[in-house]
Amino acid sequence: MTFAESVKTCFSKFAEFRGRASRSEFWWFFLLCFLLGLLPGIGNIIGVLLLIPSLSVGCRRLHDRGMSGWWQALPYGMALAGVLLMLSFSHAEGFAWGILMLGIALAVASLIWLYVQFALPGMRGINSYGADPLNPMLCPACGAPCGERDTFCPQCGSTLENASWQPSPGHCPQCGASCPEGASFCPRCGASTGMKRRF
Repeated sequence: MTFAESVKTCFSKFAEFRGRASRSEFWWFFLLCFLLGLLPGIGNIIGVLLLIPSLSVGCRRLHDRGMSGWWQALPYGMALAGVLLMLSFSHAEGFAWGILMLGIALAVASLIWLYVQFALPGMRGINSYGADPLNPMLCPACGAPCGERDTFCPQCGSTLENASWQPSPGHCPQCGASCPEGASFCPRCGASTGMKRRF
């Protein structure tokens, strides 16, 4: 994905926290946000305006790794815990500053860990968050990306010709998610499972 494609994709998926994002999509948008943040006078305003698309592409990037997007909150949680602990120990002045420094150190360490996760390659093939953004199967009828385990196009519902994957019992034929025994519909995508409900 090129720089222009990345920016276009991230703005078209402004607040889309579902799905997956490739490394190039994330890092090109990260570069744009970084460079715009350096502009004198308006960098902070632009940073606030780009907060939601930055969080959404970060969430999709973590989904590509098979992780929850909530991991992005870890550095902020560590910093907040350090501040709250410092305030609770404010009567012991030296100890409070030590607690704050520990919180900041943990926040920096978790931020480094998070950016390492962003840099690592995503899972190949479909995962619980959707199709591989680098190698999606395309529906012959509508051209929409489909997962390699999909038997039907999630966009138009047409049958995929080269669908060799067959869902195992107890799994959704549409997305492959695990379904409770006797469930008529998939709890993740809502597709009919074809299973009869037992009474």
